[in-house]
Amino acid sequence: MSDFISLNKQDIFNPLQKVFGIVDRKNTMSILANVLLEKNNGKLNLISTDTEIQISTSIDAENADNEESITINAKKFSDILKSFRDDDNLLLDLDNDNERMHIKCGRSRFALQTLPAEDFPKLELDEEDLNTFTLTQKEFKSLLKQTQYSIAVQDIRYYLNGLLLSVKEHKIVTVSTDGHRLAYAAKTISETLPTQDVIIPRKTVLELIRLLPDDSKDINISISKSQIKFEFNDITIVSKVIDAKFPDYEAVFPKEFTKAVLVDRNEIITAIQRVSIVSADKSRGVSLSLSAGNLTLIAENTEQEEAKEDIEVEYNGEDFNIGFNVQYLLDVLTNMSCNQVIFRFTNEDSSGLITSNEYSVEGEDLCNLPIESDGENESAEESKSYFRYVVMPMRI
Repeated sequence: MSDFISLNKQDIFNPLQKVFGIVDRKNTMSILANVLLEKNNGKLNLISTDTEIQISTSIDAENADNEESITINAKKFSDILKSFRDDDNLLLDLDNDNERMHIKCGRSRFALQTLPAEDFPKLELDEEDLNTFTLTQKEFKSLLKQTQYSIAVQDIRYYLNGLLLSVKEHKIVTVSTDGHRLAYAAKTISETLPTQDVIIPRKTVLELIRLLPDDSKDINISISKSQIKFEFNDITIVSKVIDAKFPDYEAVFPKEFTKAVLVDRNEIITAIQRVSIVSADKSRGVSLSLSAGNLTLIAENTEQEEAKEDIEVEYNGEDFNIGFNVQYLLDVLTNMSCNQVIFRFTNEDSSGLITSNEYSVEGEDLCNLPIESDGENESAEESKSYFRYVVMPMRI
């Protein structure tokens, strides 16, 4: 039996949780249920993959100077570590034939089956035509969070099962759509970037949101034709991209509006949550009834039950009624950070547009406000954020 490594429980448990999220326990390739432990140059690397995405992280380890690697079942290893106290010290040993790893902690002993590291399908980034740029982790996480909820799930139109990351000159854009709604977020930057579009799979987007902290440290993003790499803190994520062309999202945005209403974001969120208690389970619809200075939210079900709530709003147009899916409204409103939002409509059969009130001016017609800044009087060094959400109405 040979010593593999000895370390504190917490030193390895936290890094293991970072890579654990993508471990595929149901795949026919049993090695995909394992985590690769790789030691060299005084570091222990932990790597997981499902062949589409790979997450790796590393920790300093005093006894990891020699090169050696093995894979063990990630779920069992995590559960074993979870059972120990944070300050417990562990010793990991390998059989002479490397077929089992022995985990020792105090009086506890475990022996887990291993699989050879050579069989682990590591992803290597394609370095050809690589486009690299940097954002703060907080900025990039915000772009993802504002758009991830509209990604389709297992749609036969596979290009909808991911999030578009579009890079063009001074702007970075994320877009997602499931065919019923579309979310768009953009960030301007000072550096000039070459134009490039890639579709990031939904699983990769969700892992990034889970792992990215809300801080001002940088994330380095490298894009090739078939892959994308994210490097931040002690984590590296390499993911394949969806090989398809994303729909022309600009054509989805309504160009003209006849009605617009300014409403407090938190107030309408709580009102929608309350009235939706009695909404029909299948349709989950809510009606928005507008009159001068007032918005009435109405939900009903097949048992002739009803809920209504009035909200004071800024609106001076004619009476108007339109219906939407409750969840489609809550998804966007709970992922925005502004205090007030603007709803714009053309008629009850056309898509509605939801934006922040960033460019509103007191006394100006809300229907004619710019969706994004026209760029005048802005410094090239000044960073701006933009958001738009288009949602189809529903018959109620």
